[in-house]
Amino acid sequence: MKVLFPKYKEEWGKTAGNDVQYHRYYPIHYKYFYNILIKGGVDVDLIPANKFDRKSRTDFEIIIDNHLCLVDFSDFQGLKCKEIEKYKAIFKFHYHPKNHGHIKNVYPFSPVNFHNWDLYKEIIKNNQYTATGKVCNQQSPAGAAFDRRNKVRSLLIKEYADNLIWQPTRKQRFFENISDCLVSICVPGARNDMLDRGHGQYMFFGVCTISPKLVTYLSYGKQPKAGVHYVECQPDYGDLIEKIEWCRNNPEECLQIGKNAKKLMEETSLPEKQVEWIKKCINSG
Repeated sequence: MKVLFPKYKEEWGKTAGNDVQYHRYYPIHYKYFYNILIKGGVDVDLIPANKFDRKSRTDFEIIIDNHLCLVDFSDFQGLKCKEIEKYKAIFKFHYHPKNHGHIKNVYPFSPVNFHNWDLYKEIIKNNQYTATGKVCNQQSPAGAAFDRRNKVRSLLIKEYADNLIWQPTRKQRFFENISDCLVSICVPGARNDMLDRGHGQYMFFGVCTISPKLVTYLSYGKQPKAGVHYVECQPDYGDLIEKIEWCRNNPEECLQIGKNAKKLMEETSLPEKQVEWIKKCINSG
């Protein structure tokens, strides 16, 4: 598989203007997709971004085996692009059949998790989730999740005090905390029903997590299921303490939920699986 991918310009981080705006998320979403291609063994050429016609803050064009394709990384379920028919395939983060199932060239794609897949392998090798230890909640309150995350953090500090890991920390330490984690409380980001980065990372590590109901679909059309891949709490987090205590009293069930989550992520979201999925989508129809 041969891919032509838009190249980043250092000036975008230093100057104001439209170029900066439409490449605002390059270090996160573009780079995530690019790293998947590279780690998946794809032949990728970086070409000037202005060779692509589309300029958007929430999606970008790439060329796969001479086919023009679109990657839509918006946290929201609608498609901003109105010229759907011009693309061989549209890979949609936070895909949902209700919104996209009737559009034949739109395919689910697992949203951002890891950028450094070598670090992921190192953490997996040297750390293990045992469903013992402290409650984890290390998400930074920001954006649409500011109030929700502050509310949950205040509740957890009041209830668990010294039995809580809550201070935001460097990435590697955040990953290593799985060894001292009873359960991870994941408050979604832009929407209260989406799988966001930290949540997906902990699922990759086989950690039992608690969150409101998730509607995100991953690559291959698979979806995290409550009670199988995570523990569901109420959208207002009113039963969160009850769910945490259930986890404390049921470590074997937590371990199984973590194993199920890990298996789901490995089947859908590892670079080699994502590349297989891209090929399948490009070659269908």
